[in-house]
Amino acid sequence: MTPYRCRPPFMRPEQREAVKAKLLKRFDRATLRDYCADKRRRNEAGMR
Repeated sequence: MTPYRCRPPFMRPEQREAVKAKLLKRFDRATLRDYCADKRRRNEAGMR
């Protein structure tokens, strides 16, 4: 699984690449995956 699942789906691919690069600069890949999973968990909790 790639750690980039939490980005908005409506972005253009080149924007998405820029965001991905920015996030990877700030977090290493493992941290980013945790961050995304955490975000998703919070979203799902919020939807219930």
